[in-house]
Amino acid sequence: MWMQRELVMKDLFMQIILATAFSFLVACAPAKLEEIQRSTCANGGIDAVVATKETDATVGTPTEVYVVPEKEGPAGDPVLRVDKAKGLRVIWGENDNLVVYADSARVFLYTPELTVRAHDGSIHVVSVRLDIKNKS
Repeated sequence: MWMQRELVMKDLFMQIILATAFSFLVACAPAKLEEIQRSTCANGGIDAVVATKETDATVGTPTEVYVVPEKEGPAGDPVLRVDKAKGLRVIWGENDNLVVYADSARVFLYTPELTVRAHDGSIHVVSVRLDIKNKS
């Protein structure tokens, strides 16, 4: 009887360890990004990508803007991270100037200038300007 009880306890212990490890792996997995807008620069070669990041139910859903080589998915650090965004959209101006418009948003991260290498090897120095009517 004692041996049977010991086996049951070992089995229970292993189940707890596996459940804990699985929970840890799920929590550490990178959040999925859902692309909601893509705009190619007038000069070609690079895209601005607006994406939302999946989070758990206890925090808001951030919206991020990335500048990437044309047709690539969002990767690396975003140039803008906001939440509570309403009416957010990106529009390219002349000479690699990107304007991010929004009716309202709460800004957490903003990078006004970055350098991106396109697939053809050309270097784009991108200027990012914010035009948010109501910053919360």
